[in-house]
Amino acid sequence: MEQYQKVIVNLLKSSIDRKKIKLEENSDCLNKVINESKQHEISSLVYSSIDRNSFKFVDNGVLNEWRQKILKENLIQIQNINSIAKLIEGLDQQGIEIILLKGVVLRNFYPRPEYRTMCDADILIKPQDYLLVKNYLIKNGCKCYENNHPIHAGFMCSNQLYIEVHWKLINDSYLNESVKNFEKDIWKRTIEFNICGVKCKTLCNEDFLMHMCFHMAVHAKYKGFGLRQLYDMAVFVKNKNIDWTSFDNKISLYGISKFIKGIFELLNKIFDINIQENILTSEFISEQEIQLLLTNIFAAGVHGEKEEIDGFKQLCWIEANQQYVNTNIKKLFRFIFPPRALLSHRYKYAKENFLLLPIAWIHHAIRGIFIRKYGVVKIIKYYKITLDIIDKRKKLIKTFEL
Repeated sequence: MEQYQKVIVNLLKSSIDRKKIKLEENSDCLNKVINESKQHEISSLVYSSIDRNSFKFVDNGVLNEWRQKILKENLIQIQNINSIAKLIEGLDQQGIEIILLKGVVLRNFYPRPEYRTMCDADILIKPQDYLLVKNYLIKNGCKCYENNHPIHAGFMCSNQLYIEVHWKLINDSYLNESVKNFEKDIWKRTIEFNICGVKCKTLCNEDFLMHMCFHMAVHAKYKGFGLRQLYDMAVFVKNKNIDWTSFDNKISLYGISKFIKGIFELLNKIFDINIQENILTSEFISEQEIQLLLTNIFAAGVHGEKEEIDGFKQLCWIEANQQYVNTNIKKLFRFIFPPRALLSHRYKYAKENFLLLPIAWIHHAIRGIFIRKYGVVKIIKYYKITLDIIDKRKKLIKTFEL
């Protein structure tokens, strides 16, 4: 890790322990800390853990801009959680059962709930209730974005809060066949949860942790995940009692034991979060493998796109979805001449009529070279950077047997 990354890790650990750190770093290091915290959407956690005397190293303009951004984000999060509480209450009045997932629950383990940023809220419903939920949300001013996703649909509320409505938790195509067994009887194991005085349900401790593990594994294969997700797991494990024997058996069954062992080893290494039982003893994780995992986490940012270059993200997407090609020349060919299914909405005419695909390819090339003003030199440079991102992800997937 570089020095500024060590500083961020220490600050996150301090926030878990509800402590502050006095920093003696130079302005360049602290500017990097601020920029990195923005990339991972952990600014509130980092800022709240810094002793105020340390800010003398930071330019006042940079510091004030950061403070204002944090305050604005905190206010948005407070507004979002109140909106979610009203949504839950409304669905309950309609007789619709839901299970709260991910950030809506995890925020309760943060130093202050609003420090856990989230641009969307995830809920799980029973498949037969989807039309009722959809109609209710649309009636209350939400716009539906179904997009033919196999496990969820999205709804944008009038206040810009995005609601992700799941009728399944896991996309089976990303992991092994045994994952299908995970969702059996999860409704019977739910526990009560309270959000702004509104009673609702969430997954039981083992199921919630398991869902977090699946979510991390899928993101690691697809785009990567950042420090916020790692922090989520740290505070959850620290604050919840887990049946580790049951958990260990499930992780082994679902084929992600080495990856999760790596995550736990990392939590112990950087946050001193110790797992109570000696689980996953069959897996050995080397120091080099832990560093590979941490490097990928820092490189990903909050949504896994920190290092990706606009216009070249599709190439990463092709690789992440295991549509692999063997040589760099073939990869470049696929990037310049993408199949119809991978064309953006801009090339809708080619999606509707395959005879227009060559025109779309020419359009795609001209747009990249001239309209985006990349030029040939930058295209080659960005292409090489993108291949490096892909290689790091593939190495992570291979090392942790994902």
